[in-house]
Amino acid sequence: MKKTVYLFLMLLSLALLSNCTHVTFSSPLVKTTGELPNLIAPGGQTLKLEIVDNRPAPEIYGGGLALIDSGVFIAYGVDPNISLGQYLEKTAAETCKTLGTDVGSGAATLKITVSEFWIDMYRFSGWSPMNCIGYGSLTIDSRKDGAPVSPTRSYKVAYYENTTPAWSMDEVAREAMSRIYSQAIWETLGKTLLETRSPVLDPNGLEKLLQMIETETDDRAAREMIFWLGLVGRDDPKVKEKLLQIFRNTREQRRRQAAVEAVGMLGIQEARQDIVDILAGTRKVGYWSNDDAEEVFYLIKALANLGENNLQEYIPKQDFRARKKVEDLVGFLNTGKIPELHPNAKPLFEEVKAEAKKKN
Repeated sequence: MKKTVYLFLMLLSLALLSNCTHVTFSSPLVKTTGELPNLIAPGGQTLKLEIVDNRPAPEIYGGGLALIDSGVFIAYGVDPNISLGQYLEKTAAETCKTLGTDVGSGAATLKITVSEFWIDMYRFSGWSPMNCIGYGSLTIDSRKDGAPVSPTRSYKVAYYENTTPAWSMDEVAREAMSRIYSQAIWETLGKTLLETRSPVLDPNGLEKLLQMIETETDDRAAREMIFWLGLVGRDDPKVKEKLLQIFRNTREQRRRQAAVEAVGMLGIQEARQDIVDILAGTRKVGYWSNDDAEEVFYLIKALANLGENNLQEYIPKQDFRARKKVEDLVGFLNTGKIPELHPNAKPLFEEVKAEAKKKN
């Protein structure tokens, strides 16, 4: 880890000393999970997948200020060996497999369009994690023999991940950024398949997933498994019990945050008052804190999924670091508009975008 810290600080120092305005990395996205059990019984259905990347800046995954108070913009450009569309298509095929749907040629087509997606990044120091907040706007169209099967489904998604790179700044793309883009496909495609194709949940697959979460020692892998519970576990008493237990009692942050996220996705109202009390600071619940922007992000997002509209009222009153990032989330949940770049980063972003276009 020290090697990466020194490299990061060296790059930042050189940038500042030379009046450089930005540092750009080009890193691949990679698969983030192990093999999941089949959660839906195979139904003999075959889909053709089509991924369309319509982002305004397809050359860049995301970026932000290298240090939250610095003037140097850090950006992650698309790796030339694999496009975002290729990565998302592979993730979508794996999602279909987990949900009992084959992928190939056929009369039925699902077109996933990424209209907007931006990963906002910030870091407090060279020793701290790189925080990545992803905001996306996606649509999914279902067609059979060229004719629409159902109305276009629109999704607005937001995720918070971080990585403390140990050997290379590329790890931010391989870990946190990859998880964000993967979750966007899991959630949007997963919801579409579950709500439009009347699948039958495989109880053995769900039981195996619950057991895997119990025995998994890697908190990042467990975090992703818990997210999947939020997709497929509706009305299952074992899932509800497990999520509430993790949310209320587990010390490890990634698992707790995944659990409250899944609680919101499944509409488990029993957790609502706990969330409200944590944010207000009126009652201690487990290991939660209301002065950590990452924890507040997950709690506010869960409240939104539980049907709360006046989200601004639930942002903790006291000041805390990166409070603006929570306010950005509330703005996105209320309006669907992706937060604007930091004023210092806007002109730098245009420079990075122009350079990326030249390379491609």
